Amino acid sequence: RVDTVRLQNGCLCCTVQDDFISGVEAVVGRDGVRDLIIETSGVSDPGPICQAFRSPRLRGRCRLDAVVTLVDCSDEDVLSRLGDSAAMRNQVRAADVILLNKVDLAMEEQVEVARRRVEEVRGGGKTLAVACVRAQVDLCLILDPAEGGGRAGWTPPAPEREEAMAMWGGMAISGRVQQPALGLVSGGRSGHAMSSLTFTPRHARSSLALSKFHRFLEGLPGSVLRGKGFVQFSCLPGRRYEFHLVGQRYEANEIVAERGQSRAAVVVVLIGTSLDSAGLERQLLDCVDDDDDDADRSGSSAGDPTREFRAMIEQDKRFCLQEELPWPTGVAFGLRGSYGSFGVLDPDLVEAANRELAARLSKYSLFSLLSGPKIQVDCSGMKAEDVHRWRDALGKETFVVLSNLIDPAAQQMYRGGT
Repeated sequence: RVDTVRLQNGCLCCTVQDDFISGVEAVVGRDGVRDLIIETSGVSDPGPICQAFRSPRLRGRCRLDAVVTLVDCSDEDVLSRLGDSAAMRNQVRAADVILLNKVDLAMEEQVEVARRRVEEVRGGGKTLAVACVRAQVDLCLILDPAEGGGRAGWTPPAPEREEAMAMWGGMAISGRVQQPALGLVSGGRSGHAMSSLTFTPRHARSSLALSKFHRFLEGLPGSVLRGKGFVQFSCLPGRRYEFHLVGQRYEANEIVAERGQSRAAVVVVLIGTSLDSAGLERQLLDCVDDDDDDADRSGSSAGDPTREFRAMIEQDKRFCLQEELPWPTGVAFGLRGSYGSFGVLDPDLVEAANRELAARLSKYSLFSLLSGPKIQVDCSGMKAEDVHRWRDALGKETFVVLSNLIDPAAQQMYRGGT
């Protein structure tokens, strides 16, 4: 059964402070509700709605799963205005999955033009797009399958956690991801069969090497559309993280260990098309670290990028370094709560800002872990150019996040309209 809740006071981007959060609370509070699909008008800005899911009232009750944008490949007027319209730019840039729709009505050259225009608007990084007809592709590509859909062998960490999916620009009902270098991959009835891989180490209490796992994520082929699971890292003994990967967005949040927990410390689920399961398993096995001399724990030498990264954070007055992490190449930091004439942000706002910032940075393949309000970064294996990439991305994305949070209306939204 599908229930629809219609907001009565205008478009979502105008009413997100008023009845949007209350409407979401009403839906996720019902028995049996697992997925929430939000369809906005064609001119909406996705940003405020994405931020609303980080409000204290919704945090822990629902999770933003994917932002999907539809692009009409057959409409030359749409393609010509894609970079000129602020609404279109915001929708394309915010998307985790882009549907290049109506390919049956478009010439092959038009589809290629649409792909290039989308990549130009997104300004680099991975462009995750699918060519489709009437948006018909496997829902597993954009909706976290119900308890793994049976395909991925997935058991949610807590049954009360609902999934949330935001959709922009029309009837987005499906999606597909890719890396630019791989070209378009068709979906729908003519697409490739969906498959999944569930990986658990041979020893239930095995941990992963953090730097190796992040390199694994960075090098994932375009055939991998989603990733999720539980991970534990040898450099952070006793801590367990729940991670989600969809499109470009990666989040890994520390979770509280359950009393008497007997499940494997590491469970990685990958979903995609025509997966090279054997190859992916070999790469994941290479991430397993059962030795005491984990490279992630190795010390730093003079001129090591860890020191440069730490110095970069110290020099940027928007951030503050957190407590020392238990491995030498780890750096924990977060946004400050005080910004001069802009005043002081309360702890809930600061934590929401850090989570938003970490998610934005992942779109540059700059991965981190979240533990409460702290962003944890592993610097092992970094090169000087990697530190510069972090500096450039932090400069750009921190400005965006703080610009949103400093606005009183945005602060009200983050507090849940209270």
